[in-house]
Amino acid sequence: MTVFDMGYIEDLTVNGNTIFGNRGNLISLLVVDTSEGLRSENNMYSWDENPSVQPFSMVRGAAGTVGTAALNRSFTRDGGPAWMFRNNVVCCGLSSNSGTYPSSTQWPANLTDVKWFQPAITQPFDFRLKSTSPYTSGGAQHGSTEANVGVDMDKLESVAGIVPKHQVNIVSANSVSVGYLAPANENCTVEYGTSSTWGTGSRVRDGGGTVRQRTVTLSGLTSGTNYYYRILCRSDQIADTFRTP
Repeated sequence: MTVFDMGYIEDLTVNGNTIFGNRGNLISLLVVDTSEGLRSENNMYSWDENPSVQPFSMVRGAAGTVGTAALNRSFTRDGGPAWMFRNNVVCCGLSSNSGTYPSSTQWPANLTDVKWFQPAITQPFDFRLKSTSPYTSGGAQHGSTEANVGVDMDKLESVAGIVPKHQVNIVSANSVSVGYLAPANENCTVEYGTSSTWGTGSRVRDGGGTVRQRTVTLSGLTSGTNYYYRILCRSDQIADTFRTP
């Protein structure tokens, strides 16, 4: 599969993407013939094929060129190269191709070296980087703007309206706090009660705002009781349970 298959284009920017498990015939991140200007940086690209069956080419140009040769041939302006290709990460075990690509390209040997939280093709997946990853803003191979390499999952989930994280903290036998990461500016509501039939319990609103980390307190609870709760945001709802002590 080819992610970007371009005809003629000017000043293309490919920045801060995570492309995982790419496979198929003639797999490439970018296929282009003749264009003007490229800025490709801080991308995470995972290849999921046997190189002996499907030869690797992250960037492919005309006349069978790949890597730096394809960039030089395809992205020109005023008769000379016009491209920036830096701090991209290609996983995994493809370092034998390193001489074909710009020197800032990183070639981790395996998924463990990347240190994603939960890389997967299907849910559940989490392409945030662990704090120990070399590709975080504080890591040895951080992004070109001293940011993380790859997708900004918090921003992506906020735009998509996803509520990715939540937890219940027991305050007392009669009170708990529910914390969660809400879509930015969105006013969410927590519904809770002893019945699993939604719409029959009590509700508490979080007030919305630009701060995504929200906490609401559920009070007046009964000790030793199972409760059902839902976090209700416009585009995502999460249901779970807890038991008071």
